[in-house]
Amino acid sequence: MKLKNLITLTATIATIATFQRAAAQPQVVSILLSGANQTNTVQIASFQYAKILTASDGDTSVFNGAYGQSWGQLALGPINFNIPHSPQGEVVAYTGNAYVNAPSLAGLTIAGPASISVTTGSNLGRNGPILVTIEVLPSAYSVTNSVTLGPGQGAAINLEGSTDLINWNPTTNGVYTAQSAMFFRLHLQRLQ
Repeated sequence: MKLKNLITLTATIATIATFQRAAAQPQVVSILLSGANQTNTVQIASFQYAKILTASDGDTSVFNGAYGQSWGQLALGPINFNIPHSPQGEVVAYTGNAYVNAPSLAGLTIAGPASISVTTGSNLGRNGPILVTIEVLPSAYSVTNSVTLGPGQGAAINLEGSTDLINWNPTTNGVYTAQSAMFFRLHLQRLQ
């Protein structure tokens, strides 16, 4: 009886170790949707972060007033983005009343716990797929994102904010209510 319990315990430990190794490895997830009114969601655990590798809406519908209802959406947590669309060769996004050049969503990153959702619109005239590829990585302690100070050393630690992930400005700690997407980062600099 003891040998059976030992074998069961060994098998359980091996299974747990396998799941832990799998969670610690990078994974690539692709979401492919076509047709109207479809959604797929990927959950990012608290020990993971995710980076968008590709996001494209291949719908070739003719642009018209109703087309905005079929636009693909990418939601990173509570923030929605129009998925770039290239029906006539140029990458565009629908702003609600006009089509404008769209930036790539590749490189957008979100830390867990969070959800990433991809949604097709409600226009039944959709005739092309949406493809979003996501790399899910384990969160790791990064020495590039930290400063360790010894006795007599100093560091400048500044909070910065951005609305476009390109232009960063100094900001202060506090409570923020966003009217549009807002992003924050710490800028760390060791003082000599």
